[in-house]
This record gives sequence, structure tokens and C-alpha cells, in this order.
Amino acid sequence: GVVNVVRGWGGVGGEAIMGDKHVDKVGFRGWRGVGRRVMKEGGDEMKGVRVEVGGKWWGIILEDGDLREGIEGGFGGRMYKDGENCSGWRRV
Repeated sequence: GVVNVVRGWGGVGGEAIMGDKHVDKVGFRGWRGVGRRVMKEGGDEMKGVRVEVGGKWWGIILEDGDLREGIEGGFGGRMYKDGENCSGWRRV
């Protein structure tokens, strides 16, 4: 098989991928509204579709912030609900 990663704004590229009869499977990560559309269009075309929506956030600890508190808070937020929450830090 072949894996192609297409990044960026998907208005033109995403629609071309979803409409292409040669594309059998599509994975999407991003905003829920677009995820819904990908699932709907993928279903119409009988494509295999996998979406990850809701986001995984990055955290910033500012220079004058408490580093230990920031790390503990970020880690705790990541582990909340077994990591299945929209505000779980992925990067610091």
C-alpha cells in the first residue's frame, strides 16, 4: 500500500481526495465540523474513514511561570479520562 500525508487547508485538496475514486481510505485529524463532512462524504463514496476530532492541545509555560506546577498540571490534564479529553496536552 501507499501512504500519502496531505497537510494544510483542505478546501481544495480535501475535496479532491474525497472525490477521487482511486482513494480507498482517508484519515482526518482536526475540527469536528470538517470531521463530520469527511465521514459523510466518505460514507457516500464507501471509503474507509478514520477521524480524530476534538483536538490535543499544546501547553506553554511562560518564563515567570512555576515550571513544576506547569508540568504537573499538564501531565494531570493529559491523564484525565485516560487521555481522552479535548484539552489534554500533547506538547509542552
